[in-house]
Amino acid sequence: MTHDLHGTLTLQSEDVASAYKSPPGSRCSGAGGFSDLDIGAGVTVTDQAGRIVGTSSISSSSKGDPKTCTFTFDVPGVPNRSFYKVEVSHRGGITYSYNQLQTAGWSIATTIG
Repeated sequence: MTHDLHGTLTLQSEDVASAYKSPPGSRCSGAGGFSDLDIGAGVTVTDQAGRIVGTSSISSSSKGDPKTCTFTFDVPGVPNRSFYKVEVSHRGGITYSYNQLQTAGWSIATTIG
């Protein structure tokens, strides 16, 4: 059995590339030290042995306020494993157990910045 993992990564920083006058909901991206965060940035899911079990990329972004940008991604076909590490770009992975993802409906959200 496989699962489709949905995720969001919210950047809360001065380094949000989006005009301050742009309305909430408009496209945004990271700037400065966060310039790697943009549509197309890679998402990698590995299992407890470090094997890649899913890949995808950031598919959209949405501005919340002048210092907030939320990126979304979907990783289809993630197989059953005991643990997973989800990494966006080169930001370091966050580990989840199978039970945590199952309980969360295969949807994760994290914030950096």
